Amino acid sequence: MNKGIKELLELEAKIRYHDYLYFVADKPSIPDAEYDRLVYRREELLKENPGYRPGLPPGFVEDSNGLKTVIIDEPMISVVKKKTREEIEQWRKRNVKGTVTHEEKLDGLSIRLIYNYGKLVQGHLRGTGIEGPDITTRLHMLRNIPTEIPEYKDIPVFKVTGEGYCTYKDLLEYCEQWELDPKETESRTTCSGIMKRLYPSEKDTLYLYFKAYNVSKVLRDKVKTYPELRNLMADMGFDIPMVLDGSLLNELFSLKEKPNFGYAIDGIVIKDDDLSVWKDDKMQGYWNYAACYKFPTCVMETKLMDVEWGLTTKGYLTGTLIYEPVNYDGTTLRRAKFDYPDEYIKAGLRIGSVIQITKSNEIIPNIIGMKEAGIGKKVEFPKFCPCCNQPVVVESPSMVRCVNDNCVGLLISHLERLGEKKGLNILGLGSARITSLVDAGYLSEPSDIFKISFEDYVKLDLVDENTARSIVDQVENSSSLPLQNWIFAACIPNIGYVRAGELAEKQGILFTELNTFLAAMKDQKVMEELFGLDGVVACDYVNKNENELLNFFIHYDFNKEIKVQDKLIPIGITGSWNITRDQLKDRLEQEGYELADKVSKSVTKLLVGKAPSPGKIAKAEKWNIPVIEITPMTTFDQIVKKLGS
Repeated sequence: MNKGIKELLELEAKIRYHDYLYFVADKPSIPDAEYDRLVYRREELLKENPGYRPGLPPGFVEDSNGLKTVIIDEPMISVVKKKTREEIEQWRKRNVKGTVTHEEKLDGLSIRLIYNYGKLVQGHLRGTGIEGPDITTRLHMLRNIPTEIPEYKDIPVFKVTGEGYCTYKDLLEYCEQWELDPKETESRTTCSGIMKRLYPSEKDTLYLYFKAYNVSKVLRDKVKTYPELRNLMADMGFDIPMVLDGSLLNELFSLKEKPNFGYAIDGIVIKDDDLSVWKDDKMQGYWNYAACYKFPTCVMETKLMDVEWGLTTKGYLTGTLIYEPVNYDGTTLRRAKFDYPDEYIKAGLRIGSVIQITKSNEIIPNIIGMKEAGIGKKVEFPKFCPCCNQPVVVESPSMVRCVNDNCVGLLISHLERLGEKKGLNILGLGSARITSLVDAGYLSEPSDIFKISFEDYVKLDLVDENTARSIVDQVENSSSLPLQNWIFAACIPNIGYVRAGELAEKQGILFTELNTFLAAMKDQKVMEELFGLDGVVACDYVNKNENELLNFFIHYDFNKEIKVQDKLIPIGITGSWNITRDQLKDRLEQEGYELADKVSKSVTKLLVGKAPSPGKIAKAEKWNIPVIEITPMTTFDQIVKKLGS
């Protein structure tokens, strides 16, 4: 058998297995980027073996009803990519006779929405370009698409094509909620995974958005230029890509790395404004009316100095790369998570190797390549746990785990929650001091933190007297913290900060004091209803560690008054103002208002600043939502006064 065909068969088997884990079992075992590499390699081999008949395309699994796909009768193809502004200008001279529009190119998920007589009836992805996966049952995940467009109720069928995406802020909150590693959770692949799920999931909590950039010819024929088409799509109620012009466009063309707009953007799309050249007669290749300039990825070269090994809360070995400092956008980077260590180890990574560093989602440093292996000491997975020195178990080439239940590393990774802001918020009690307290025998379970005295800290010479007193005082005053913080700090498996909040909200309903609180957590039916199978695991832990949890929660005051927050009035905003969104959100909450994430019928008023979204303006007009214009000269007090009028 041809080696390429053999590798293809193996790859498709792996992809199908990981598709099942992701879309059906909802228990992915590899990071998104590792899955992407399998898919990219498959695509390379398909090009090398044109006679091979592919199996299931990546991103699909067969269910009892068979694979659901939609035949694509209006092309969904890409645009040609250019690496320099000069290449873009050359393309424009060859292909465009008149004016053009420059837009942001979102690094998201190509989605087509299908409307019958003005009502949304179906949605699908680009897929192979000939047929795409049906995502109709997942369209509710797109928070800003109109389900009905009455002004086109006389048209039997029309389609709207655009990009699905999420914001970096929402993605980080999603990672925090489900205790995912933000480094291994990319925006595009995460959006793709969510939209391709076969069944509803408790993890359907990430806000996804949609920006439209094209419609069916039946609607395009109503206008003559692309700027007019943009207005038409906005009037339909869609958000549309940002126009890039003037100094902003020049600045973006001069960037040496991707910009951070708050969501993933990987380039600039240039489109011919003349819609008469927008043809729908192509089913493959590239459009001839548009091209894309791809932003360069900022890659810094440095030398590897060391690898530090630690453990995750589930006992898996995780590495941190220590390298010669490099400067990135005004910050100095020295450390990065060791992603896909098995691949780099196999490639011969050594101390002294020249490695390439960038930032994932423009936020988190990560390694993306090795340029020179060098001659230093080879990097290898430890054969013994770096924390307890017990033999580790290799579960897969990239997953090595310590199975010692008494491993001090596991203990420390759990106890670190005590000092975190989401836990007991003890300033001065970071990872290093937690480790020292564990090593000295003072800390072996969360409740021990209440036994450590001022004299103990001083005797151990961990901190100066002022810091020691501060830590003790903070511990003594921690009973004033919300129950959510306490539940998070208790280190119960599968109960992160968000789930801790969901459980805390049941105070006064499922429980009122310590005994009924523990009884609720020991009740498998209660925990399963709250958190599914993860709740069963948490319940089992509580039953096995009841005394330990009792010793911890006895320090929390269950008798204090439960604060019930008044219902806030939802306010929408579009465009920019002279303070940040977070600042505005905080100040509005003080006045009894909440800043809504989207413009819906529940929004009472819409604040409109500089460069507003036409889609949001259209929705406000559609639902008769009062609009309040704000300028850099508008004060917050003036806004409050207008909101109250």
